[in-house]
Amino acid sequence: MKRITALLLLPIVLLLVAFTLSKKREEPTIPFDVNHLLTWNDFKGKAPKRSAYSAKTNSGYTFSMELVEDSFLITLPCFFYPKTSWVKKKDKNAELLQHEQGHFDLTELHCRKMRAAIQQGNFKLKTISKDIQKIITRENKLLAKEQGRYDEETNHSIVAEKQKQWNKYLEKNLSNYQNAASFSFKIGFKR
Repeated sequence: MKRITALLLLPIVLLLVAFTLSKKREEPTIPFDVNHLLTWNDFKGKAPKRSAYSAKTNSGYTFSMELVEDSFLITLPCFFYPKTSWVKKKDKNAELLQHEQGHFDLTELHCRKMRAAIQQGNFKLKTISKDIQKIITRENKLLAKEQGRYDEETNHSIVAEKQKQWNKYLEKNLSNYQNAASFSFKIGFKR
């Protein structure tokens, strides 16, 4: 009898352990929202003493794809990560904050480009995962290049005229991709 009870309890114990492990502490995030601009209070990370830079924005996205009846639900939100974003106290100013907002905006812009490409795709069930991965990989490479070019051309916010040009570019392109602003949407596929 003891052996049967132990065997019956084992799956319950394993489920509890699995649930506890899956509930690991996740890093807090700030989702992209055109109505919420970053503030210096959002930068919670510790600035490295030896860094040549005044601030760092850590932004990114998550991607999920779930089969729902005869379509896929795509979720691709953009986030700012406060705990790994930082600023040196002595360097805080409005121009630098606007520059850091630009990094977050660039991430959202490329998320919108990914969403648009996925929404416009003509996918087959057999290759949909691979095809979407190609879109994401391509856009990640473009995002990395553009983030580097942004810092280079603006010299991390110091070149005011270039920063103004980038601000206009970001505003215009976020607006151009307004149809891909929703981070959750459904897509169809061919069998």
